[in-house]
Amino acid sequence: MRHVSAVSLAPVHTRFGTTFARVVLSAVFAASGTALAQQCTPVTGNFNLTAPPDPGCGTGLLCLQGAFSGTLTGRSNSSLIGLQPVPNIKNAFIFTATSTLTRSDGKGSITTADVGVGTNCLNGPTSCMSSNEVLTITSGTGIYENAYGTIFLSGSYMAPPSVENPNPIGVYQGQICTGKPGRGGKDRG
Repeated sequence: MRHVSAVSLAPVHTRFGTTFARVVLSAVFAASGTALAQQCTPVTGNFNLTAPPDPGCGTGLLCLQGAFSGTLTGRSNSSLIGLQPVPNIKNAFIFTATSTLTRSDGKGSITTADVGVGTNCLNGPTSCMSSNEVLTITSGTGIYENAYGTIFLSGSYMAPPSVENPNPIGVYQGQICTGKPGRGGKDRG
C-alpha cells in the first residue's frame, strides 16, 4: 500500500513548478520570521536596588525597589513572598517574589513571577554578594498588554555598597513578547 502525504517536499520536476515551489516556500519562511520578530523584543541593560523603599512599595516578607537602565528603562517594585535557606550551602538562599517593572516614559508595565538564588549572603538574604533570578512575565499594561517572556537578572545588585563596589549592579537580558492571545495578560477575544 502506498503512503500518501498531505504535504510533499519532493521537488517538482518542471521548470515552472520548481521555481514556483521555491518562491512559495521562501515567502512562507520570510513571513513567519517577520511575524516572530514583530512579536518579541530583546531587552538588555543594568539593574540596581534603590533605598529605602517607598511606603507603598508592596506587601510580602520584604519589599525592594530598583531602577532599570538600557533597553528597558524604569523602576521596579518587588515583593519577596518566599525565602528558604539552600540546604548544605552556607549563606545561600532561594527566594520567590512578584515584581512590577514600570517604564519611565509611562508607556506600560510588566508583572513578573520571580525565582532566584542569592549566594555569599552576609547578614541574611538582603545582602548577597551574588544573585541570579528568572523573571517570568505574567501580564502587562499599555504597550505590554498580553505580554509574556522571560528576563534573566544576575550580579551583585543585592550586595551592600562598599569601597570596592560603591554602586552594586546587576545585568539583565531576555525578551518581552506581546500580542499572542492566551499567553499572559488578557485575551483580546
